[in-house]
Amino acid sequence: MTVNYSTPILTARMNTVLTQLGTAASLVITDAFNNTLVSIPLANPVGTVAGGVLTFAVPQTAIAGFTGIAVSGTITTSSGGNAITGLTVSSGSGDITLATASIISGQAVTLTIGTITGR
Repeated sequence: MTVNYSTPILTARMNTVLTQLGTAASLVITDAFNNTLVSIPLANPVGTVAGGVLTFAVPQTAIAGFTGIAVSGTITTSSGGNAITGLTVSSGSGDITLATASIISGQAVTLTIGTITGR
């Protein structure tokens, strides 16, 4: 049986995520060898919460520091700890969708839309 939370509880949960991310969180995109291809600083605050959904403030851009094929992502807190791990990256589907999974050092990478839905 699936457990379902009410929208007010999901909203409270996403507000806790927002608070834990702090004022200088980042979206870190890595390759299969866990090399950081790009670390995109997130806005301060990271976003807003309504109806159990955290919506990121966008756009946010960073310059890639490494060349490779993006496969995973992590959202880190202001203190550098991992807040959200196991995000998948691809050019077609996944938690993070890129125009192309191939990232080249020196390339600008922009977060144009982002949400986390409480569940």
